[in-house]
Amino acid sequence: MLEAIGLALGGRAGARLAAAAGIAAGRTTLLRLVRALPEPVLATPVVLGIDDFALRRGTSYATVLADMVTRRPVDLLAGRHAKVVEDWLAAHPGVQVICRDRASAYAEGARAGAPDAVQVADRWHLWQNLTEAAEKCVIQHQACLREPDGPAPPIQAPEAGAPTGLVTRIRERYAAVQELTANGTGYRPAARQLGLGLNTVKRYARAASVEELLESAARPSNLVPRQATFARVTRRPRPRRLRHGNADALGVARREPACRSVWRDPPHEPGTAPPLMAGSAG
Repeated sequence: MLEAIGLALGGRAGARLAAAAGIAAGRTTLLRLVRALPEPVLATPVVLGIDDFALRRGTSYATVLADMVTRRPVDLLAGRHAKVVEDWLAAHPGVQVICRDRASAYAEGARAGAPDAVQVADRWHLWQNLTEAAEKCVIQHQACLREPDGPAPPIQAPEAGAPTGLVTRIRERYAAVQELTANGTGYRPAARQLGLGLNTVKRYARAASVEELLESAARPSNLVPRQATFARVTRRPRPRRLRHGNADALGVARREPACRSVWRDPPHEPGTAPPLMAGSAG
Protein backbone atom coordinates (compact mmCIF):
# COMPACT_ATOMS: atom_id res chain seq x y z
CA MET A 1 0.00 0.00 0.00
CA LEU A 2 2.82 2.40 0.82
CA GLU A 3 4.39 1.75 -2.59
CA ALA A 4 1.11 2.67 -4.29
CA ILE A 5 0.83 5.87 -2.23
CA GLY A 6 4.41 6.81 -3.02
CA LEU A 7 3.96 6.19 -6.73
CA ALA A 8 0.74 8.22 -6.85
CA LEU A 9 1.65 11.20 -4.65
CA GLY A 10 5.37 11.19 -4.01
CA GLY A 11 7.02 12.01 -0.68
CA ARG A 12 5.38 14.87 1.23
CA ALA A 13 1.84 14.46 -0.11
CA GLY A 14 2.07 10.69 0.31
CA ALA A 15 3.19 11.06 3.91
CA ARG A 16 0.20 13.29 4.67
CA LEU A 17 -2.20 10.77 3.12
CA ALA A 18 -0.57 7.90 5.02
CA ALA A 19 -0.89 9.81 8.30
CA ALA A 20 -4.59 10.45 7.59
CA ALA A 21 -5.02 6.70 7.01
CA GLY A 22 -3.31 5.91 10.33
CA ILE A 23 -0.03 4.67 8.81
CA ALA A 24 3.22 6.02 10.23
CA ALA A 25 5.45 6.64 7.22
CA GLY A 26 7.64 9.64 6.45
CA ARG A 27 8.41 11.08 3.07
CA THR A 28 11.89 9.55 2.98
CA THR A 29 10.40 6.12 3.65
CA LEU A 30 7.97 6.46 0.77
CA LEU A 31 10.69 7.64 -1.60
CA ARG A 32 12.96 4.78 -0.54
CA LEU A 33 10.21 2.25 -1.23
CA VAL A 34 9.58 3.76 -4.66
CA ARG A 35 13.28 3.65 -5.57
CA ALA A 36 13.49 0.02 -4.47
CA LEU A 37 10.75 -1.09 -6.86
CA PRO A 38 12.04 -3.07 -9.86
CA GLU A 39 11.89 -1.51 -13.29
CA PRO A 40 8.66 -2.54 -15.06
CA VAL A 41 9.05 -4.78 -18.08
CA LEU A 42 7.48 -2.97 -21.02
CA ALA A 43 6.67 -4.61 -24.31
CA THR A 44 7.84 -2.97 -27.49
CA PRO A 45 5.06 -0.60 -28.58
CA VAL A 46 3.41 -1.11 -31.93
CA VAL A 47 2.89 2.64 -32.36
CA LEU A 48 5.86 4.58 -31.02
CA GLY A 49 5.88 8.33 -30.38
CA ILE A 50 9.19 10.21 -30.56
CA ASP A 51 9.76 13.80 -29.49
CA ASP A 52 12.44 15.93 -27.89
CA PHE A 53 12.34 17.90 -24.65
CA ALA A 54 14.68 20.36 -22.98
CA LEU A 55 16.70 19.38 -19.95
CA ARG A 56 18.01 22.95 -20.01
CA ARG A 57 16.45 25.14 -22.68
CA GLY A 58 18.92 26.18 -25.34
CA THR A 59 21.70 24.01 -23.91
CA SER A 60 20.79 20.38 -23.30
CA TYR A 61 18.06 18.26 -24.90
CA ALA A 62 16.92 14.64 -24.72
CA THR A 63 14.43 12.35 -26.45
CA VAL A 64 11.29 10.83 -24.95
CA LEU A 65 9.67 7.69 -26.34
CA ALA A 66 6.00 6.94 -25.65
CA ASP A 67 3.50 4.22 -26.46
CA MET A 68 0.81 5.98 -28.49
CA VAL A 69 -1.75 3.24 -27.76
CA THR A 70 -1.43 3.12 -23.96
CA ARG A 71 -0.30 6.77 -23.75
CA ARG A 72 2.52 5.90 -21.35
CA PRO A 73 6.22 6.82 -21.55
CA VAL A 74 8.52 4.02 -22.64
CA ASP A 75 12.08 5.33 -22.40
CA LEU A 76 14.27 8.42 -22.23
CA LEU A 77 17.29 8.79 -24.51
CA ALA A 78 20.26 11.08 -24.05
CA GLY A 79 20.43 13.60 -26.88
CA ARG A 80 18.19 14.07 -29.87
CA HIS A 81 20.34 12.86 -32.76
CA ALA A 82 19.69 10.03 -35.20
CA LYS A 83 22.10 7.53 -33.65
CA VAL A 84 20.31 7.19 -30.31
CA VAL A 85 16.97 6.59 -32.06
CA GLU A 86 18.52 4.10 -34.47
CA ASP A 87 20.17 2.11 -31.66
CA TRP A 88 16.96 1.95 -29.61
CA LEU A 89 14.85 0.80 -32.56
CA ALA A 90 17.44 -1.82 -33.51
CA ALA A 91 17.38 -3.19 -29.94
CA HIS A 92 13.55 -3.21 -29.82
CA PRO A 93 12.18 -4.70 -33.05
CA GLY A 94 8.44 -4.78 -33.65
CA VAL A 95 7.58 -1.10 -34.06
CA GLN A 96 5.12 -0.74 -36.93
CA VAL A 97 4.24 2.97 -36.81
CA ILE A 98 6.52 5.84 -35.70
CA CYS A 99 4.72 9.06 -34.78
CA ARG A 100 7.31 11.85 -34.68
CA ASP A 101 7.92 15.50 -35.29
CA ARG A 102 9.42 16.61 -38.58
CA ALA A 103 13.05 16.78 -37.41
CA SER A 104 15.42 15.26 -39.99
CA ALA A 105 17.47 13.51 -37.29
CA TYR A 106 14.47 11.50 -36.10
CA ALA A 107 13.51 10.68 -39.69
CA GLU A 108 17.02 9.38 -40.41
CA GLY A 109 17.16 7.37 -37.19
CA ALA A 110 13.73 5.83 -37.86
CA ARG A 111 14.69 4.82 -41.40
CA ALA A 112 17.90 3.21 -40.25
CA GLY A 113 16.58 1.52 -37.09
CA ALA A 114 13.13 0.42 -38.34
CA PRO A 115 13.08 0.54 -42.14
CA ASP A 116 9.72 -1.30 -42.36
CA ALA A 117 7.91 1.05 -39.97
CA VAL A 118 5.55 3.71 -41.32
CA GLN A 119 6.47 7.25 -40.26
CA VAL A 120 3.59 9.60 -39.51
CA ALA A 121 3.40 13.19 -38.30
CA ASP A 122 1.32 14.19 -35.30
CA ARG A 123 -1.22 16.97 -35.58
CA TRP A 124 0.43 19.33 -33.09
CA HIS A 125 3.69 19.55 -35.04
CA LEU A 126 1.83 19.92 -38.34
CA TRP A 127 -0.09 22.90 -36.97
CA GLN A 128 3.14 24.36 -35.54
CA ASN A 129 4.93 24.04 -38.90
CA LEU A 130 1.94 25.54 -40.72
CA THR A 131 1.84 28.49 -38.32
CA GLU A 132 5.54 29.18 -38.73
CA ALA A 133 5.32 28.96 -42.54
CA ALA A 134 2.31 31.31 -42.65
CA GLU A 135 4.05 33.80 -40.37
CA LYS A 136 7.18 33.83 -42.54
CA CYS A 137 5.09 34.31 -45.69
CA VAL A 138 3.17 37.23 -44.20
CA ILE A 139 6.38 38.92 -43.02
CA GLN A 140 8.02 38.53 -46.44
CA HIS A 141 5.01 40.05 -48.25
CA GLN A 142 4.10 42.69 -45.70
CA ALA A 143 5.03 45.40 -48.21
CA CYS A 144 2.21 44.19 -50.49
CA LEU A 145 -0.36 45.68 -48.10
CA ARG A 146 -1.00 49.21 -49.34
CA GLU A 147 -2.20 52.06 -47.22
CA PRO A 148 -5.97 52.69 -47.56
CA ASP A 149 -7.05 55.40 -49.97
CA GLY A 150 -8.38 58.45 -48.19
CA PRO A 151 -8.95 58.99 -44.49
CA ALA A 152 -10.31 56.24 -42.31
CA PRO A 153 -14.10 56.27 -41.86
CA PRO A 154 -15.19 57.95 -38.63
CA ILE A 155 -16.16 55.69 -35.75
CA GLN A 156 -19.57 56.42 -34.35
CA ALA A 157 -20.11 56.17 -30.64
CA PRO A 158 -22.43 53.40 -29.44
CA GLU A 159 -24.93 56.04 -28.27
CA ALA A 160 -25.66 57.08 -31.85
CA GLY A 161 -29.04 55.77 -32.98
CA ALA A 162 -30.80 52.96 -31.17
CA PRO A 163 -29.01 51.49 -28.11
CA THR A 164 -26.88 48.50 -29.01
CA GLY A 165 -26.47 45.32 -27.01
CA LEU A 166 -23.12 46.55 -25.74
CA VAL A 167 -24.60 49.81 -24.45
CA THR A 168 -27.44 47.99 -22.72
CA ARG A 169 -25.05 45.51 -21.11
CA ILE A 170 -22.73 48.25 -19.88
CA ARG A 171 -25.64 50.18 -18.34
CA GLU A 172 -27.07 47.09 -16.61
CA ARG A 173 -23.70 46.04 -15.21
CA TYR A 174 -22.93 49.56 -14.02
CA ALA A 175 -26.28 49.83 -12.22
CA ALA A 176 -25.87 46.40 -10.59
CA VAL A 177 -22.30 47.05 -9.41
CA GLN A 178 -23.15 50.52 -8.08
CA GLU A 179 -26.14 49.13 -6.18
CA LEU A 180 -24.13 46.36 -4.53
CA THR A 181 -21.21 48.57 -3.58
CA ALA A 182 -23.58 51.24 -2.21
CA ASN A 183 -25.05 48.59 0.11
CA GLY A 184 -21.60 47.75 1.46
CA THR A 185 -20.88 44.65 -0.63
CA GLY A 186 -17.18 44.08 -1.29
CA TYR A 187 -15.64 43.73 -4.71
CA ARG A 188 -15.06 39.97 -4.49
CA PRO A 189 -18.59 39.09 -3.23
CA ALA A 190 -20.05 41.37 -5.90
CA ALA A 191 -17.96 39.66 -8.58
CA ARG A 192 -19.16 36.23 -7.44
CA GLN A 193 -22.79 37.36 -7.25
CA LEU A 194 -22.79 38.98 -10.72
CA GLY A 195 -20.57 36.40 -12.39
CA LEU A 196 -18.00 39.03 -13.43
CA GLY A 197 -14.27 39.27 -13.06
CA LEU A 198 -12.80 41.10 -10.10
CA ASN A 199 -11.08 43.72 -12.28
CA THR A 200 -14.32 44.29 -14.19
CA VAL A 201 -16.22 44.96 -10.96
CA LYS A 202 -13.50 47.35 -9.80
CA ARG A 203 -13.61 49.25 -13.10
CA TYR A 204 -17.41 49.61 -12.95
CA ALA A 205 -17.36 50.60 -9.28
CA ARG A 206 -14.64 53.24 -9.70
CA ALA A 207 -16.13 54.82 -12.83
CA ALA A 208 -17.45 58.33 -12.19
CA SER A 209 -20.44 57.75 -14.51
CA VAL A 210 -21.74 55.29 -17.04
CA GLU A 211 -20.80 57.74 -19.82
CA GLU A 212 -17.15 57.22 -18.94
CA LEU A 213 -17.51 53.48 -19.58
CA LEU A 214 -19.44 54.08 -22.81
CA GLU A 215 -16.74 56.44 -24.05
CA SER A 216 -14.08 53.84 -23.35
CA ALA A 217 -16.09 51.20 -25.21
CA ALA A 218 -16.42 53.49 -28.24
CA ARG A 219 -12.66 53.97 -28.54
CA PRO A 220 -11.53 53.02 -32.07
CA SER A 221 -9.50 49.88 -32.56
CA ASN A 222 -5.87 49.85 -33.74
CA LEU A 223 -7.08 47.99 -36.83
CA VAL A 224 -9.25 50.88 -38.05
CA PRO A 225 -6.57 52.32 -40.40
CA ARG A 226 -6.37 48.90 -42.09
CA GLN A 227 -10.09 48.31 -42.51
CA ALA A 228 -10.09 49.14 -46.22
CA THR A 229 -7.14 46.80 -46.83
CA PHE A 230 -8.75 43.98 -44.87
CA ALA A 231 -12.02 44.39 -46.78
CA ARG A 232 -10.18 44.22 -50.10
CA VAL A 233 -8.24 41.13 -49.07
CA THR A 234 -11.35 39.30 -47.83
CA ARG A 235 -13.20 40.01 -51.11
CA ARG A 236 -10.31 38.65 -53.18
CA PRO A 237 -10.99 35.10 -54.49
CA ARG A 238 -8.74 32.50 -52.94
CA PRO A 239 -7.16 29.62 -54.87
CA ARG A 240 -8.46 26.20 -53.97
CA ARG A 241 -4.99 24.74 -53.82
CA LEU A 242 -1.38 25.90 -53.84
CA ARG A 243 -0.17 24.98 -57.31
CA HIS A 244 3.46 24.67 -58.35
CA GLY A 245 3.40 28.08 -60.06
CA ASN A 246 2.01 29.78 -56.97
CA ALA A 247 4.56 28.04 -54.78
CA ASP A 248 7.41 29.23 -56.99
CA ALA A 249 6.04 32.78 -56.97
CA LEU A 250 5.88 32.83 -53.18
CA GLY A 251 9.32 31.34 -52.83
CA VAL A 252 8.05 28.14 -51.21
CA ALA A 253 10.43 25.26 -51.78
CA ARG A 254 8.80 22.11 -53.15
CA ARG A 255 9.89 18.73 -51.88
CA GLU A 256 8.49 15.31 -51.37
CA PRO A 257 6.66 14.91 -48.05
CA ALA A 258 8.68 13.15 -45.39
CA CYS A 259 5.54 11.70 -43.79
CA ARG A 260 2.82 9.82 -45.60
CA SER A 261 -0.05 10.23 -43.17
CA VAL A 262 -1.15 11.78 -39.91
CA TRP A 263 -1.70 9.75 -36.76
CA ARG A 264 -5.16 10.19 -35.27
CA ASP A 265 -6.65 8.33 -32.37
CA PRO A 266 -9.33 5.91 -33.64
CA PRO A 267 -12.71 5.89 -31.85
CA HIS A 268 -12.77 3.71 -28.75
CA GLU A 269 -14.80 3.13 -25.63
CA PRO A 270 -14.11 5.47 -22.65
CA GLY A 271 -11.62 4.02 -20.19
CA THR A 272 -9.99 1.70 -22.74
CA ALA A 273 -6.84 2.15 -24.81
CA PRO A 274 -7.50 3.16 -28.44
CA PRO A 275 -6.79 0.29 -30.88
CA LEU A 276 -4.36 0.57 -33.77
CA MET A 277 -6.00 1.85 -36.96
CA ALA A 278 -6.36 -0.75 -39.64
CA GLY A 279 -4.99 1.50 -42.38
CA SER A 280 -1.97 2.80 -40.48
CA ALA A 281 0.44 0.26 -41.93
CA GLY A 282 -0.41 1.26 -45.47
